[in-house]
Amino acid sequence: MSEQSPSGVATSTLQLSKLVRDICPPTPADKNERIMAELEKILSQSRVRSDAPILFLEQVMSIMYRHLDFSELAVAFKDPRDGLFRYIAFMGMRRDAENAYRKLAYNTDDVFSQSKYPRIKCTPSVDFFPSELRPERDGEIETFNRPGLLGQQRTSLDILQEGDYFCAYLQSQRGELMGWFDLARTKDGRFPSGNTLRWLNFICTVVGKVIA
Repeated sequence: MSEQSPSGVATSTLQLSKLVRDICPPTPADKNERIMAELEKILSQSRVRSDAPILFLEQVMSIMYRHLDFSELAVAFKDPRDGLFRYIAFMGMRRDAENAYRKLAYNTDDVFSQSKYPRIKCTPSVDFFPSELRPERDGEIETFNRPGLLGQQRTSLDILQEGDYFCAYLQSQRGELMGWFDLARTKDGRFPSGNTLRWLNFICTVVGKVIA
């Protein structure tokens, strides 16, 4: 059996190195890889304190805003003082809408009540709340960025309209609800893709375990 020469080994190693770089380049090649890289970056930072999650959740919202194409986002989190859920951070909202959000508070029964808040299940962690099923509740109409457009007739199934929104839940390893993201208005105005909804489900599943 002939032995491979050192020069042959060097050539083979260089070719394998190039192959690895081509398969897995140092910079993300597409949207999916960019989401993974940014999520890995924030998750590699120091562990998030459950009583001070705002900065971490704002970083997560930034990933959703830039890569999942939602243009209006808000996050609610459980207040340890009374166990109620309140909105603590926002992105893409008018100041008036933010102020209206900050006045709201919900308990766990409110969040999961199908009668109070009818919804369509998208993934295990993501629900869709179509405007046609939106209840008239005190203080909530003012949370929409364009309340004057509420109640318009839907012109196409794949077009989102004012009043449509998604809710992505953050749950601990024990299944305890920690909070949720509200997401509305995609950049192109259309219903998000299955890939987007699966990413949203995955991100919230991971984030819920981190902040628990």
